[in-house]
Amino acid sequence: MVVLGLGAPLELPLDLFRVLMVFANKTTTRQAFQALDVDTDIDDFSKIIDTFFEQGLLEREQPNDEERGLPQLLNPRILSAPTLIASIGSWIRQGRAVVIPDALPEDLAEQVHNDLDRSTSWTPREGGYGFASYRNCVIEALEGRTPALTACSRLFKSSATRRFVGELSGEDCAGDAGVAAAWYRPGEYALPHDDSVAEAPRSVSYVWYLTKEWRRQWGGTLFWCPSGQYVNPSFNTLIIFRATPSNIHFVCPVAPSATAKRLTIHGFWHRSKQVSSIPVISPDFAISPRVYGQRLVDELEAQPVVVL
Repeated sequence: MVVLGLGAPLELPLDLFRVLMVFANKTTTRQAFQALDVDTDIDDFSKIIDTFFEQGLLEREQPNDEERGLPQLLNPRILSAPTLIASIGSWIRQGRAVVIPDALPEDLAEQVHNDLDRSTSWTPREGGYGFASYRNCVIEALEGRTPALTACSRLFKSSATRRFVGELSGEDCAGDAGVAAAWYRPGEYALPHDDSVAEAPRSVSYVWYLTKEWRRQWGGTLFWCPSGQYVNPSFNTLIIFRATPSNIHFVCPVAPSATAKRLTIHGFWHRSKQVSSIPVISPDFAISPRVYGQRLVDELEAQPVVVL
């Protein structure tokens, strides 16, 4: 089969021509790999696709600023490893939480941290839902506050990010995305809860830690109930997990002696439509109907990710 690239005509075996034709419709390398029944692994498949780019048979789509998201800004050690991305997707689909240190560009993390640290827009919040209660401070809307906070909001809300997370998790993330900031002051906390609620079509949750110089004796750690593990709120660490009833977690109280600020950006990617399968907890219940997830025993994965 002869095809035309940027240079001289190229002769391709029929199998490679079939691979090339998958890209006639807008798709990613991993989506093409999953769509084809090929006798190779994703690393070798990616090398084949790279040769298509080199030969001018394919052209990479250049996202505009509005479309810049996790596929462009996530830690390059992850983006350059298709097998690791595939593993991360598998872990998230299993209900695991994936912890990504050094997740986003350091200059963006520094700018967002500095703007949150200086902000006077924090609103104290206290309440409860189901059997859980919480107390913290929030900035609900980041858009338009500062250039860095606006860029942060657009990063997590972008269609590029929603497509990437949807493909990664196998969940519908085509709906709206929520982005907010939280500051847990001394004495503040979030008791055990999961992120699925009947009133909102939450699909996948995330937390981006922007806390600096935090000491473990100050508390404020995330406790992941399914595996009984604590996560320190380390600077520029991103956690992603499905918003399901079994993914129970909580934020330990911050000690009165804490002098640093426990700052995060957090939110949810939503389904395109509401589902009715999430149970509503009646105020008459004396015991929570939810249960902890199955305890998962694994060796800790080597950097650049940890799996809970």
